[in-house]
Amino acid sequence: MNSRRVVTLVLTALTLAALPLAALASGGGLKVGGSPQSSLTNLNVTIPGVVGIDIETDLTWNFSSYPAGTIGSSSANNLFPPPPLSTGAAYWTPTSASTTTGAPGSAPTFTTPSGSAGAAAIWMAVFCNISSGTLTFKSTLGSWSSADPFNGTVSVQEAGDTNNNTFGIGPTSFTSLSSTATTLGAGTATSTFNWTRADQLFQLYTSNVGAATFTPGTYTNTVTISIAKA
Repeated sequence: MNSRRVVTLVLTALTLAALPLAALASGGGLKVGGSPQSSLTNLNVTIPGVVGIDIETDLTWNFSSYPAGTIGSSSANNLFPPPPLSTGAAYWTPTSASTTTGAPGSAPTFTTPSGSAGAAAIWMAVFCNISSGTLTFKSTLGSWSSADPFNGTVSVQEAGDTNNNTFGIGPTSFTSLSSTATTLGAGTATSTFNWTRADQLFQLYTSNVGAATFTPGTYTNTVTISIAKA
């Protein structure tokens, strides 16, 4: 899944205006023998509200990399094929996460899935000059490169990665994404222009693994992330 995006939102224009300095004295200069005169001027500066995000990670789900489920498996999480006769919910965390070389800071924690364990987060940085708690965070799932590989039975989900980074944005519980922008809640970005890590978690999910379909092939999709002033 290719999720690299750079989005910049400019909320207002930057204006730097200075009123002309008033004359120092009547007649445009200092009178000989007179008392020194001074005047004030007003400087009006408007600072624009700016929000920027930088995403530097691609995620991959390779179903041939998951261990196969067995009769004794307690759940179908991160197992493929799933356990026989399994009808419960299941999720699959990414099998690999590649972070762009040269991205500032270290890549987020990645654990190769095994049974119910496994985690991956995208490297996402946020900067803004807007007070915290005033940002709206949204994600939109694009179209698959060909037909939906799961025939609508498996969804892409996202959550704020607050375990690895306290600035993960949105709820810590996973929310399913769609082609309509999904609002994930208020942001907690810093109120300065310093980068703030806000890594996000992704997984594939089905509410009924017994009814899920998996069409063989290689598929790609793109998640577009946007942050705006609430």
